[in-house]
Amino acid sequence: MGRELVDEKRLAGVLGLSDRTLQNWRWRGDGPVFQKVGGRVLYDLAEVDRWLDQCRRQSTSDPGPERDR
Repeated sequence: MGRELVDEKRLAGVLGLSDRTLQNWRWRGDGPVFQKVGGRVLYDLAEVDRWLDQCRRQSTSDPGPERDR
């Protein structure tokens, strides 16, 4: 299987964010992809890395990759 799954609290700590920020991002459909297993919200660290790559910018005016919305 080889996936490293982390819960919301751990990911929030790694990213330096609050749990609430991740909750808001999930509700809005922003942020990294997540999985629900039972009642637990889990994040695959490989997916989080891909999401972080999409957040890269060269300058403050760089809009980044276009998203399908």
